[in-house]
Amino acid sequence: MANAAMDAASHAAWTLWRVLGQQGHVLREIVEVSTGDFRDLRLWRRQFANLAVGLVEEYRRPVLVPMTLVNPG
Repeated sequence: MANAAMDAASHAAWTLWRVLGQQGHVLREIVEVSTGDFRDLRLWRRQFANLAVGLVEEYRRPVLVPMTLVNPG
């Protein structure tokens, strides 16, 4: 059972990253990113954080947070 839960969490984390990564690429087309990395955009970080908080508050789902959010940039 633990493996199934871990597989589900891993899949959810990958899906979350893929969707937010796509949003990041769109943002990079709209605004200038001096570093070239959309993860350095405060707007992208805020979107990621809001979605993670929403998943926990609304659905009581665990969220795996990439370490890139720890770097205040």
